[in-house]
Amino acid sequence: MRLLTLLTLGLCLASATAAQTVSQRVAGNAGAKVQVNVQAGSQEFTRNSLGDLQLSRSAGDAVAIHGQAATGMAEARSRVEAGAVRVEAHASGSVIAPAPSYVDANAYGTATAEASFQDVLSFSAPGYAPGALFWATVKIKLDGTVSGGGTMVDAAAPSFYNGVASWRSQVQLVRPGGYSLNLDYRGSCGGVMHDQCTEDPKGWFSFEVLLVNQANHVLTLATRVDASGGALVRGAGGTVLGYGAANFMHTVGWGGVQALFDSDGALVSDFSFEGLGSGFDFRQSAVAVPEPSSALLLLLGVAAIWAKRRAFQRQQLGA
Repeated sequence: MRLLTLLTLGLCLASATAAQTVSQRVAGNAGAKVQVNVQAGSQEFTRNSLGDLQLSRSAGDAVAIHGQAATGMAEARSRVEAGAVRVEAHASGSVIAPAPSYVDANAYGTATAEASFQDVLSFSAPGYAPGALFWATVKIKLDGTVSGGGTMVDAAAPSFYNGVASWRSQVQLVRPGGYSLNLDYRGSCGGVMHDQCTEDPKGWFSFEVLLVNQANHVLTLATRVDASGGALVRGAGGTVLGYGAANFMHTVGWGGVQALFDSDGALVSDFSFEGLGSGFDFRQSAVAVPEPSSALLLLLGVAAIWAKRRAFQRQQLGA
């Protein structure tokens, strides 16, 4: 995965003064055959800036007199914003062959989308010594849907379909001397001649991370999705569809700092956490805020963490 290159750079950049690195790639391929091979061919676009990147490929072949048709399709899209990456990929192959006049009518599509965002974040809490350590409660949003499968109508083996989609999201926050956060989530759905399936990795996740006063930290967000779909009709004919789809356009992103505590467990409200490359205020969420019910749960969670820390402090003082 190309985006891993950016992730490995995080430790090297923790002492940098300013940097924002953006990477996007979309790729697709499609083909179809009823009587002759029709290839849309592989295509790939890349860019190293914020914004949208899209690609669409399709291929079709048909023999009208027999009502036979095959279509392959691939679509991919990526978008990078300050503190968030969005990707999606859709691919399918479909064959309609009501008569067995032509053997091995087939179609396929494959699509990939990947995106990454990296920035150097400067953390500072006035009134504290350089190098002082703080615990921050931060939120990360991971919101996507992955599905794969297919269908067969009036068709039987050796006709078949395949539909697969997979995803991988990585989030890192690197402080001087090590990782404050190092997440790696992944999943897949679908297969050859499997029933339809859907995977729904979705939610807001809370983490406690260590921050160093008056120091630079490197945030990296990276996500990749792959999709493929194919269909083949052999023998008596029929209609076959295979598809794969992965949609993370609702984002993998930074959810802001919910609470900050010094080494004594005291709540700190006066601090800054600025992206030196993007200029974004990373105290704030880069993506949509939680629903009211989720926000309430979040506040309760922060309160519980604060109470836990205060209890620990009292226990230490009483020892």
